[in-house]
Amino acid sequence: MSGDNGGLFYGIDAKTGRKRWQIQTGDKIVSSPNVCGRRVVFGSYDGKLYAVEPATGKVAWTFKTKAQVHCSPCVVGEQVVIAGCDGYVRVVDGKNGKPIHAIRVGGNLGASPAVGNGRLVIGCDSGLVFCFSAK
Repeated sequence: MSGDNGGLFYGIDAKTGRKRWQIQTGDKIVSSPNVCGRRVVFGSYDGKLYAVEPATGKVAWTFKTKAQVHCSPCVVGEQVVIAGCDGYVRVVDGKNGKPIHAIRVGGNLGASPAVGNGRLVIGCDSGLVFCFSAK
């Protein structure tokens, strides 16, 4: 699966390499997709995080932020973490797209969060690095 500058996100058949389906978002996609449970999640410059059923291409839910989603989503269990260009680190329920946490760190967060050893780490354009408990 992959997105493009025209805002299209594609589902590709792994055996044939042919397009199975596509979704039109409101702006370009630079975010790499990730897997949360049985869904694929990705961000778009339309300010939304998308969760898609990979077999059908059906959008299961979207989560709206206050700015473009440049980063690739990080998955921690059944939660999706995104660092937004609106200066927030957001945790979203991967099952239904409902917000769980929003932490304002200020500055543009264009980088993708990383998780390891029970910690979530993200760098900010201001030069600061933030570290949170993954819980």
